[in-house]
Amino acid sequence: MFRIYQVFFLWLLGVLCAMGLFLGVFVYFKDIKESEQIAHEKLHTLFEVVDISLLEGSFDTRFLKDLQRRSGVGVVIFDKDNQQIHYSQKNLTEISLNFQDKPQFTPLKLNDQAYLSLTQSTIIDGRNYDIGVFLPYTHKINQGFWIDFLVLFGVFLSLGVCLVLVLKRHIQNELGKIAMYLQKLGKKDFKKSLRPPLVFKEFAEISERIGKLGLWLQKQEKISKKRSKKLHLKYLQSTSIIAALSHEFKNPLAVISGYCEMILNPKAKELDSKNLERFLSKIYAQSQRLNQLLERLNLAVRLDNDLLQLETSSFDLSVLTEEITISLQARYPEKKITLTLKNTPIQADRVLIENVIINLVENALKYSKSKVAISVKKGRFEVCDDGCGIAEGQVGLVTKKFYRLQENYSQNSLGLGLFIVKYILKLHHSELEIKSTLGKGSCFSFKLPSV
Repeated sequence: MFRIYQVFFLWLLGVLCAMGLFLGVFVYFKDIKESEQIAHEKLHTLFEVVDISLLEGSFDTRFLKDLQRRSGVGVVIFDKDNQQIHYSQKNLTEISLNFQDKPQFTPLKLNDQAYLSLTQSTIIDGRNYDIGVFLPYTHKINQGFWIDFLVLFGVFLSLGVCLVLVLKRHIQNELGKIAMYLQKLGKKDFKKSLRPPLVFKEFAEISERIGKLGLWLQKQEKISKKRSKKLHLKYLQSTSIIAALSHEFKNPLAVISGYCEMILNPKAKELDSKNLERFLSKIYAQSQRLNQLLERLNLAVRLDNDLLQLETSSFDLSVLTEEITISLQARYPEKKITLTLKNTPIQADRVLIENVIINLVENALKYSKSKVAISVKKGRFEVCDDGCGIAEGQVGLVTKKFYRLQENYSQNSLGLGLFIVKYILKLHHSELEIKSTLGKGSCFSFKLPSV
């Protein structure tokens, strides 16, 4: 395959050769045309000389031969009235000529000699004559012209070669820059940009497009890195949730399996009804725990995929809060709960808002040291604890799916509680507000419009 400068060189050489050939042919035919014109003028001049000689009566055969010797032009005169022929060269009379009243220039050939003839019928002093003038005609190529042409062609060819070499250097330089930049793009090195060339507009356009390609690739690389980070994060989250599910399901299943083995043991017949009831209660409690974990996971999936629809109704937020608090107090008897409730009728999905309050109150009871304060007034719900609090950099992360502040806390914890709360409140056009001081405690609140 040819390189660009080689193609350009061949093209330039071809153009120069074509121009030289065209110029040579053009000048050749022009030279022939000029030679014919000079011959016509010479013949016409000699015709006038013969015409004047006839008029003066001073011509004879000797005069015509002397004229041919001096000018190289042959002459034939037909005296039509006296039926006489006068000539400077006898064989010229053998040529078949066509005489007319107007001058006729005719190329002829006699004994391998080319002639250009001028023939005309004329009347001189009342007598009719047919006059023929013959000029030996051979077009000679102007050797001086061809020498000048070849020298000039050599100069132009040398200049063309120099131009090609200069262009070759520039082209190789620009192509080298483009190739180097493309290699860097291949290695994902986007630090340096491609400077546009100053000589060739085409290379400037190519450089501009490659520069845009580099910017696009750089943007795609950033997007790819972000996607890779997201995929890695999702992988870590999926690994974490699988581990969490395994851990959360393992304990209840172990308890259920252990009590079932005890009941099914042949010696279980010796168990009294009181112990049997206690074992069954433990199995039921653990099965409920598993059910809650699965329901919470299912709810998170439905919220994340926008598969949940609100079923709104009117109810009092303070009454619902009180019912939930009484239920949870029994599970955490060691924690003190302070309630500040005012009637707050709202229009919302009772089941989902109940899930929100259960999550927030139960989290407060889990992480508090001793007491929890709950207040409901003017459509605003707030729960505060005196726990260890949340670091400022983690406040925005606690509502992420599968995020857990304390990895060692395993009781009903999949890192989905606040994620579910956030989505349910979003469906109700509200948002979760978090205020926390590390070492002092946290407050979680939201507001719903009162009816």
